[in-house]
Amino acid sequence: AVGGRHAGAAGGVMNTGANVMGIVNALLVPLLAARLGWTAAIASGAAFAVLGILFMLLVRADRTVD
Repeated sequence: AVGGRHAGAAGGVMNTGANVMGIVNALLVPLLAARLGWTAAIASGAAFAVLGILFMLLVRADRTVD
């Protein structure tokens, strides 16, 4: 299991990372839409989603925190 006996902390870190990226993307989308158009703005959201997936693939569920 991810985190072992530290599963709560591991889940909290994962959720915090997702929420921070959501905030960053929410701040970037209007700026990108105004400067580069909506295609670039939507593409940035897709890029953040793909990056999130790639980072989640790096999680080693077989390792514990201790």
